[in-house]
Amino acid sequence: MLELILSLFLSSLLYGGHLPQVDGSFFVRWPVTSSQTGGDAVVGRLPSAAEKGRGPEKINPNNLGVEVSAAAGILVDWDSGKVLWQKNVSEQRSIASLTKLMTALVFLDNNPGWDAPVVIQAADQEEGGAATLPTGSALNVRDLFYATLVRSLNTGAAALARATGLTEQAFVEQMNAKGKALGMTNTRFVEPTGLHAGNVSTAEDLVLLVRTALDTAAIANATTMTQYSLVINGEERVLANTDWLLGGFLDRPPYQILGGKTGYIDNAGYCLAVVIQKGERRVISIMLGSSTIDSRFNDTKGIVDWAFRNYQWE
Repeated sequence: MLELILSLFLSSLLYGGHLPQVDGSFFVRWPVTSSQTGGDAVVGRLPSAAEKGRGPEKINPNNLGVEVSAAAGILVDWDSGKVLWQKNVSEQRSIASLTKLMTALVFLDNNPGWDAPVVIQAADQEEGGAATLPTGSALNVRDLFYATLVRSLNTGAAALARATGLTEQAFVEQMNAKGKALGMTNTRFVEPTGLHAGNVSTAEDLVLLVRTALDTAAIANATTMTQYSLVINGEERVLANTDWLLGGFLDRPPYQILGGKTGYIDNAGYCLAVVIQKGERRVISIMLGSSTIDSRFNDTKGIVDWAFRNYQWE
């Protein structure tokens, strides 16, 4: 207890007037998924904060958080929807490969079957994919799904969208329709990989996407795998997860990572969306535009650790 009090006191002194403002009165209206044939999701709404209770309460109201390099971000209590910390949450920004979470949802709505064969075409080739998935490679839809979410392969995402039988235009239309259904009012998708700067959203909109995506077992399972192995042209390829938090501080007791997604293009900076559990409590963290590949993870670790130290759940 003494250690906690000292930590709160020092944090208050160090960070008092220079941190993003916290608005604990804001509550997210959650989308909720239910299983159906084909793995698609039905959008509904969980009970509001008023219906469920007030959510976690801050121990020290004057402690506003920790400094982060991210240009925008948010931390939300999963159960109540209460915002525990926020920075520029309504600022529309490029979201890079966080786009792939919506790509995965739309794919699941149109899944041709996990064992359906796919041959990589020249039109599928995108930056960062040819070395692992060369043109002419034969694999199945399951491999593409994991390549997209574990290693964030852009060629995998393009081929995964094509495997549904939809044109790219029709696939993107479904991405935007699903975003609208989720209540993502400041979000627009233009293609399924995340490479285009025109894929834009806000931190608060992305909470809705992350909640829906990571409430879907196939996506949560894929994004928590540290690696995935597949065979291409008779050669085994091991794809390491791009989320370096897996197996680290926030993925060891008492913490557990329940899913997440990284992203980077020049226009977006380094991005990370992740759901983390401690005991029975879960939080959603979104960081957009962190300054370096390391800082998006450090930003997340700092704000999640701060929240669990500075909020009390009933």
